[in-house]
Amino acid sequence: MRCDYSGGRFALPKWHTPWRTHNIDNPNKYRTMSGNGAGENTLWQWLLNRSSPPMQAVLPSRYSMKPFAELTPQDFQKHPVWEFCNDAEAAFGDETMVQPVTDLPVDDLGNRVIGTTLRFANGDSVDGILINVDLNDPVKTEHFVALTLYGKDGTMFHLARYHDISADTHGPIACAAFFGLDVEKVFPIAYDIDSIAIGVPGSIRRKIPMNPKRRLDDDELMRMAISG
Repeated sequence: MRCDYSGGRFALPKWHTPWRTHNIDNPNKYRTMSGNGAGENTLWQWLLNRSSPPMQAVLPSRYSMKPFAELTPQDFQKHPVWEFCNDAEAAFGDETMVQPVTDLPVDDLGNRVIGTTLRFANGDSVDGILINVDLNDPVKTEHFVALTLYGKDGTMFHLARYHDISADTHGPIACAAFFGLDVEKVFPIAYDIDSIAIGVPGSIRRKIPMNPKRRLDDDELMRMAISG
């Protein structure tokens, strides 16, 4: 992973979260900007994944890779965990390329997404993707975990968290409407990745409420993202 600094602005690596992007005009200030789809810059994700091990110098074959937006529930049935290929943009012209992780269970989900079954409050189950799960820190997971949910036709819905720029348009109410349900029928959304990942119980098995018990402000989010 690389982070270039020129002209007073950090050029952050690009990650999946589709609803928000962050830029830093100087090292002491940060602001949110609107995103335009999967692969936009996200400061929180870069900070959370900054300690991930570097990618191997030799890239895998394109035949084992695909853009994140093309992942299907069937792909996750074959390979529950996929990893972003940070250097794939130069090789293949696509910064959202992912490749399957075959060594399971995993004990690190940095720079990775995990496909699993999500259970709604009413008992319904849907296929979904988890991003930003810290297997050793349930508090960080509580505030940063991001979800992508599949509709019956395979369409993806990217759920915005309370601190995301499009929380009003892609938040819990919009998510419930996407499935034609009342929000109380959907939230909290539960997941369990115990068979795929090794970590503390509060990270591998939890419920994601409509709203957290306490919302963190940007300063608190920044401190949490860069901690440990």
